[in-house]
Amino acid sequence: MYHILMVDIDEYLSKFEHFRADPPSPKPTQPANKPKKYKKKVVLLGDGAVGKTSLIRKFVHDSFDDKYITTIGSKVVKKELRFETPKGAYLLDLMVWDIIGQHGYRTVQNMALADVEGALIVCDLTRPETLENLEKYWIPKLSGKRRPVALIMLANKADLVEQRAIDDQALISMAARYNAVQYTTSAKTGDNVDTAFFKLGIQLLFGPGKMGRARVGKDGVATVEMEPSGAINVTDRIISDFLAQDAGGQAISEDKMSILREAFVMAGIDLNDPKPSTLKEVVSNLAQMEAYFLPKEIVQENLRRRKGWLDIIL
Repeated sequence: MYHILMVDIDEYLSKFEHFRADPPSPKPTQPANKPKKYKKKVVLLGDGAVGKTSLIRKFVHDSFDDKYITTIGSKVVKKELRFETPKGAYLLDLMVWDIIGQHGYRTVQNMALADVEGALIVCDLTRPETLENLEKYWIPKLSGKRRPVALIMLANKADLVEQRAIDDQALISMAARYNAVQYTTSAKTGDNVDTAFFKLGIQLLFGPGKMGRARVGKDGVATVEMEPSGAINVTDRIISDFLAQDAGGQAISEDKMSILREAFVMAGIDLNDPKPSTLKEVVSNLAQMEAYFLPKEIVQENLRRRKGWLDIIL
């Protein structure tokens, strides 16, 4: 005998709602172009009156004041940078520390340098001693940090042309010794100010030593073109460094190009895909060739500097 059971289907199924095989409702999706966000601490280092505060004011507020006001202790400002790269968009909050530039305030200065990730070291083009003090006093303060510090070197007050007392070769040599990118800037006219800060941003996002070109638009957004190979960057540095060396009039540009070609041919390097092993041979070849027309101490300095660049990719 069969019994017919009359039930309300909806009511019956509701009791077993959790057994349903229907897929869960999709979660709201994030916009595909949502930028990745980062926050980094950077500091400006250099003697008093080199223009550190003025550079920050120009970069953050696009203003300039000729009045010099000594920074007491330290001051922090924030600036948001936006980068558009082939890998997507990035938002970088730069926490920019401006610290006292007078020597001797070691405790205050060392406190401000805690956990720093990037530094702009600044000299005054009208005062040669401010360049010397970068090496004697300020750069050593960055040694021994827990992480690599991205370094940008600024030669400020480029607008004071007639008072300039530091030549390009002195700037190139010091920047090369510390693998720093170097710019000549003017806080008054704004020359290279934004470029320098955005360049620091590239190194903070992608690592010290990384190379890339940033075009800053009127909207304040930087379009970044990253160079494809670290080895190509190093090769470019080696070539430009060799050609910039002062040979005391003994080697003109054409001679230098011949020497350069010979060094590369002997190493069997492929400029489309340079290998670290062949670059080491190029550096060695150049040192041997430079020994014929450069003082021994300069040859040794060049060799040490170029080997330092190779360490980035080895």
